[in-house]
Amino acid sequence: MVHWSVFNALKALVADLAGDASQRQFGPQDLRVAAAVLLVHVMEVDGARSEAEGERLLAMLMRRFALDESSARALVAKALRRGAEAVDFDEFSATLTRALDEAGRRDVIAMMWELARADGVVTEVEESAIWRVARLLGVLDPKSFAQEALRRPQDE
Repeated sequence: MVHWSVFNALKALVADLAGDASQRQFGPQDLRVAAAVLLVHVMEVDGARSEAEGERLLAMLMRRFALDESSARALVAKALRRGAEAVDFDEFSATLTRALDEAGRRDVIAMMWELARADGVVTEVEESAIWRVARLLGVLDPKSFAQEALRRPQDE
């Protein structure tokens, strides 16, 4: 029996060899994909994805990862697929924990708070999702990062 992660790695390799640029651009263990999956979850967890949240997500991904708009949209599409396939956030939090120091993980949590407030309202389910991810990332005081995100200019 082939282990699922081995299957995904083989699928990514075949896509890479076949020339699928979007698959090659964002690999299976890419920290950008892991962060985007968590951000997309915050955007969708309240059941209402607003245009403001979508625009904010693209702007944040472009700024944080130095992407053009087309690449940021491809990253969101990949994150939507990976998030739909995932059972939980362990894989994504593990990727971020391995790849980022504490300051980097705090930045991810700050981005989540910024995205949650993009439509003007942070719901209880959004807050709960951020706290859950913060615990997985080892960020002990995620509320302080909410305050930091509130102080940041919207178009930073």
